[in-house]
Amino acid sequence: MRTLIITLSIVLISLCTVFSQNSKTLAAVNYYKAGEFVKAKQAIDEACAHEETKNNAKAWYLKGFIYSEMARKSEFADMSTELNEQAFIASRKSMELDKEKKYQNDNERALLNVCLKYFNTGVEYYDKGMEDGSKPAFKKALYFFDKYFEAFDLLGPEKKEMTDFLARNGIAHNDIYGYAGLAAHSSDDLEGAKKYYSKIVELKANDPVTYINYSKILFDEGNIDGAIKVIETARDEWPGNEDFTLTELNIYLKARRLEEYAEKLEEAKLDHPDNSNIFGTLAHAYSYLHKNSVAKGETAKAAEYRKKAEQNYIKAISLGTDNKKLLYKLNFNLGLLYYNPGVELHNKAIDSKDENKILEYKKEYNDLFEKALVYFKNAFEIDNQDKELVNCFIKIYMIQEDHARMNEFTNQLKFAH
Repeated sequence: MRTLIITLSIVLISLCTVFSQNSKTLAAVNYYKAGEFVKAKQAIDEACAHEETKNNAKAWYLKGFIYSEMARKSEFADMSTELNEQAFIASRKSMELDKEKKYQNDNERALLNVCLKYFNTGVEYYDKGMEDGSKPAFKKALYFFDKYFEAFDLLGPEKKEMTDFLARNGIAHNDIYGYAGLAAHSSDDLEGAKKYYSKIVELKANDPVTYINYSKILFDEGNIDGAIKVIETARDEWPGNEDFTLTELNIYLKARRLEEYAEKLEEAKLDHPDNSNIFGTLAHAYSYLHKNSVAKGETAKAAEYRKKAEQNYIKAISLGTDNKKLLYKLNFNLGLLYYNPGVELHNKAIDSKDENKILEYKKEYNDLFEKALVYFKNAFEIDNQDKELVNCFIKIYMIQEDHARMNEFTNQLKFAH
């Protein structure tokens, strides 16, 4: 993000008449007009401390103006941050003292450059944080974005000039909430992050990453429903956005709300009919539900979930993907869907004394193993060093008494991890 050149012009109106009643104030005006800024600063500091003018809104306005102008000039670059800070304090004090709002417009004009300076300084630290991940840089960025909004909130009609100026330079004002939120998040200020992220959601600003970051914070705090609501809002704004779909699904999965998770996945499948990742994730969810149903003794449900897992794994694989890691998982997991019940049936055959049952079990587990091998072999072509996969081959070939293949994969274990 780039900083903006400070080009907002401010006119100091009627200096000679407005401040003529106090010699220090008038001296500050004359020094400023003569370009003697250090002397102007010294004079206005004395005026704001003087008994006659220490509670004078006009004097504090002039201080805010002089300081903000000095903050813009290259010869005061080393002290520009502090000058800008004092300009803000002075302008704010002037507005507090100005009960009749005689100098409201003048103060707001002075605050425009204060705002812009805060924004630019925040951007400088933000960019440094993005470049090297420096938490202190993000913390500084957050401080200046906070100050920007504090100053911006004091503007009346001048807010439009500020937002228009930013827009002319390619920056949407609402995006600054996103920068501030990320700066807070990156410096571990989660309350600050939530404050700005929630503003983005409230404004429905075009900052998709913010919605994902905000939902993650809420989830980590245990506010599952809040995290889901944020993503649902995002999906309403950007229908079809795959990142939001996957984030929402991940929330349901991590929260172990598996049946809701499967329902959401079925919806996602309709929105993304060609996305192998969605189908694979759905298959994985049904595998979880299958295991849970088995553990609860819910035989019919378990069979239904297993069938759905199988169908979605097959669909995901048929859609294809350039993501080799995903393709490996799809094939390996589908292989396990056949392999695990095959092993269970083999164990039943060992324990049985009924010859007919043993033959029945043997036919069933061999059929399952043959199906498993199809997908295990696909996975093996992608990654032949996965120890868990290699052990599955060894187990199958041992049960099938294929000693040559069993020894081949036993040797492969040397290279597996």
